[in-house]
Amino acid sequence: MRQRLSTRGHRTWPRLPYGLPPRVVGRGLAKIVAAIAVPAVIGLAIGAVVAQLSGDGDSPTGGSPGASGPTSTAKRDAAQRGKSKGVRVRILSVNLHLAQTPSGRRRQRARLSVRVRVTNRGSDGITLPRPVLATGNARIRTDPSADSPATNVRTLDAGADRRVALRFEIAGAVTERVLRERRVSLIMGGRRTPAALTR
Repeated sequence: MRQRLSTRGHRTWPRLPYGLPPRVVGRGLAKIVAAIAVPAVIGLAIGAVVAQLSGDGDSPTGGSPGASGPTSTAKRDAAQRGKSKGVRVRILSVNLHLAQTPSGRRRQRARLSVRVRVTNRGSDGITLPRPVLATGNARIRTDPSADSPATNVRTLDAGADRRVALRFEIAGAVTERVLRERRVSLIMGGRRTPAALTR
């Protein structure tokens, strides 16, 4: 008969893969977790630093009032000035037309018509960004639905001189501010030009 070996007084280990005891397996897993976690934490820290250095980008809203950060606005204006050298913008008139329908009055909707004269005194043609109306923290682009050769300027040949009536749709608190201050500013050709309401 085959004799059974006594295990009394000897520590036995549960059967594990590769025949390793739990203590050895546990140490190996701990090393693997540490090797994965440390680079992940370092990567997150680097990402946070890069995000803080890059900052948030803002852009003017299209068709409705919106706030822009002063730093990003200054950078955009500086970039436009570099690209729009030789462009002269002169505001001829600023007319405010209040909505006449009941729903328009409730929402305080209005249209600003800004007549401008734009001259390219440079030796090269230029493409202008869409003009922006500025009042307080609000930035409003021209109304795309009103675009036409008479209401918008996108390209100017060298020496070109254009007169157009830019149209801006405003509502709510923006309308209240314009009515109260009777002044707005136009951002066009890399320059910010203030003007008073004509009527």
